[in-house]
Amino acid sequence: MAVKKFLDKHFTLILFFFFTFLYITAGLWLSYNNTFIVTDNNTFFGSDTARVFRDLTEPVTNHYRISVHPLMLLLLQPLVSLIDSLFHDMSRTVVLLQSLIASANVCLIFSILKLLTHNRNISVIFASLYGLSFSTLIFTSIPETYIFSAFSQLLLLYYALNIKNKGNLNYKNILTLAVLGMISTGIILANVINFLIIICWLLRGIYTNKPRLFIAGLVKTIFSFCVLLLLFTFIQEAAFFHAPSLLDFLCNLIKNPATHSEIKYLDFGFNLAKVNTTFIQMFTAPILAPDFYLIPDEKIIKTMPNFYVNCEFCWQNILAGVSLYLAPLVILFKKRPQNSGLLATIALIILINTVLLFFYGNQECFIYSQNYLCLIFIFAGIVVAQCRNSELFYKIFLQIELILNFIALRQIDITIYHFTLMNNFRTRWILQAFIIVCIIAVFISILKTVLSKTLLKTAPENKYACWLSLYFAFIFLSVVLTNLSKFRV
Repeated sequence: MAVKKFLDKHFTLILFFFFTFLYITAGLWLSYNNTFIVTDNNTFFGSDTARVFRDLTEPVTNHYRISVHPLMLLLLQPLVSLIDSLFHDMSRTVVLLQSLIASANVCLIFSILKLLTHNRNISVIFASLYGLSFSTLIFTSIPETYIFSAFSQLLLLYYALNIKNKGNLNYKNILTLAVLGMISTGIILANVINFLIIICWLLRGIYTNKPRLFIAGLVKTIFSFCVLLLLFTFIQEAAFFHAPSLLDFLCNLIKNPATHSEIKYLDFGFNLAKVNTTFIQMFTAPILAPDFYLIPDEKIIKTMPNFYVNCEFCWQNILAGVSLYLAPLVILFKKRPQNSGLLATIALIILINTVLLFFYGNQECFIYSQNYLCLIFIFAGIVVAQCRNSELFYKIFLQIELILNFIALRQIDITIYHFTLMNNFRTRWILQAFIIVCIIAVFISILKTVLSKTLLKTAPENKYACWLSLYFAFIFLSVVLTNLSKFRV
């Protein structure tokens, strides 16, 4: 009885530690001796891993693409520096940071679903489906921006849900929403669309039949967001000398859109093959291990690994894409379940991103789908919680996902080194991951004890403001110290 009570009380933390252990083990395994994962671009599914790794770890490098990730250096490099002061190994540091953020994403999905459905079983199933998705597993070791983007969007959504439940919006709430929107947009500029949609949904729920208050709240939030985004962009430019200006990027995009580098990725063609490719890359390949293939580099005598998703029609489409997006979408329109406003909002965000990536980066939207993959599971989880006799299906789905994705990891053949990942596995990765998780558990326990009399007793919306204040205080301190010691060298 005491054990059950303990598990119920600390269930979210246990979920966090389990996935952290899993991700660190998989991350160490995937990145061991595979230096090309962080030195070469386009090794896995067209991801710019080398560029992202430098953006995370090197203050003085030329961050030429940071204009579409306008605050990535300022938001993430201080955290990487702090963790690396313990590890002195940038590759493992990035694995640990991405593992922690991915585990936090799982817990946020669980918390959001539990808040909305009051069904712990369904919440665990869909949070775990996200946590064991192929793209989530593999991108814990491959440096990319999308796990961080998902985290920022989940924070924003969870905070918005708490505000909506209170039914009140004061200036402190508006400022916190603007900060969360700034963080989300700072990781990926395109997230501004998701931010605006969520804000409109929130204000519409609070100010029903009050258009003046709705417009006033929207203007205040957008104004605060723009001011904060520009302010922190200027701070980043001052701290990181090679960080491009966001204003310059936007001005050039408006003045000369036809000549801009981002435009070259656009493809306005329309055909069924492209529809099928987009569907597989957005809803199937990220969840169940895709049918990927190796492309040899003819310029190199040895075969450089270059993995892409095979987009021929496969049975996984029915299992993943249909049951997690299309079927819940049909139920939404036919039955109008509870939380239909939120469901429609999430469905709209997913649809807009799918359409955008149909015309932009179509062959690489497997990567981009990480940006909002979490929303697919939240969307499906809310709908499924209201449908009888569906839980068993998704429990079986979870077991299939676990088996297929780990088999796929084993079968990735990195031929330049002539071994498969399974042959590369070492039991010490399990021990190292366990020790790291124990250290994190001790740190969290101490932190909870220290903050139990202050921060942890405040209302959820005030906790956000306090945590964000501590986070930015740490960032500013880090920037000042490193600017004096490194950036001026």
